[in-house]
Amino acid sequence: MSLCFIMLFISPLIYGHVSNDSVRVSISIADTSFQHKVPKLYLQKLGGQVRIPIKPSGMKNGQFLFTFKNENYFECILRFDTDNTPFVPFYLSLESDHVQIEYTFPSSTKMAFVSRSSGSKAQDDLARIEKGISEILNKNDEQLRLKYENYDNIASRIDIRNEHYNLDLNEKFLFIKKMSHDPSIYAPVLYLYIVNSIEDWSVDQLKEFLSNHNPREGGSYHKQIKASLAIKEAAYRDDKLRTILNKNLEIQSAIKSIDQKYIYLSLWASWCGPCRSHNKTLISANYKNLGFIGISFDKNLADMLRASKEDNIDKWKQIQMKKGFESEIAKSFGINALPGNILLNDKREIIGINISDQTLEHVIFQK
Repeated sequence: MSLCFIMLFISPLIYGHVSNDSVRVSISIADTSFQHKVPKLYLQKLGGQVRIPIKPSGMKNGQFLFTFKNENYFECILRFDTDNTPFVPFYLSLESDHVQIEYTFPSSTKMAFVSRSSGSKAQDDLARIEKGISEILNKNDEQLRLKYENYDNIASRIDIRNEHYNLDLNEKFLFIKKMSHDPSIYAPVLYLYIVNSIEDWSVDQLKEFLSNHNPREGGSYHKQIKASLAIKEAAYRDDKLRTILNKNLEIQSAIKSIDQKYIYLSLWASWCGPCRSHNKTLISANYKNLGFIGISFDKNLADMLRASKEDNIDKWKQIQMKKGFESEIAKSFGINALPGNILLNDKREIIGINISDQTLEHVIFQK
């Protein structure tokens, strides 16, 4: 798709007066292929789970006007029923009424990214956070280049990747901590960032963040973080969760059959595209001190066996869990999306739930 622009803006001269308790967003797409397609704007309240679709309230010269009551909506997603083009969400703050967002389609991608915005404190602060994080990552990369003369040749080494990961994680935490003490920041945006990177945050870091913020600032995001914190803390105590694992005799038997120091329980399904890709990533990593158990959410055994063979993970013990997300394990461990994982140490204690690959390498390769 060629470079194009999507402009969300307010035009009182065209559309007339809007009451003070309303939010009005006008969307203009330079790509003419969208002009005759009718979009929907999906609205989600702060930290909520339900997305409310609204149709355009007016159309003129290829512009789509959305007008809705200001009811503390936070996340907005533009979608076309007849087009699968993904649009990165944009965010509103309580005072948002006249909002302007510009999306761009870089020539190398079919996803629309926010390139400019005005009228939304939330969107402005999100851009500040993203810019700050990007600067941190670039600074850390340069720091390691100065430390290691042949950095480009050794950057893929496990120990170097681990060092880079820890450096990034510590610096990002300090940055978010600093931002959380900035009275000008729109607090829900910080919650959003934490929720979207929850696997990277330690128990102590999450506790510190929650202690510095009023639960009302984050809405349901606060509850999500508390739930993740409870799961992480349970992973350290782990008696209850380990009992739930051991109630499944197949899993118990598989755990006993593995000699490696760590065990990685990979929750996946044949119909899950990201799972299939992650299977291949785990195989190619060739971890020596890590044993694997596959837990498939496939309802059809043949699908599990076929996909495990195609992905070359049939060497792992594969266990079918037909109840999937309704199983006791999925509910107790907070597995509400795939792929998921559970990590056990040499004492067969649970030390990680839904951890990133970088966190996995940090744990199993730490000195």
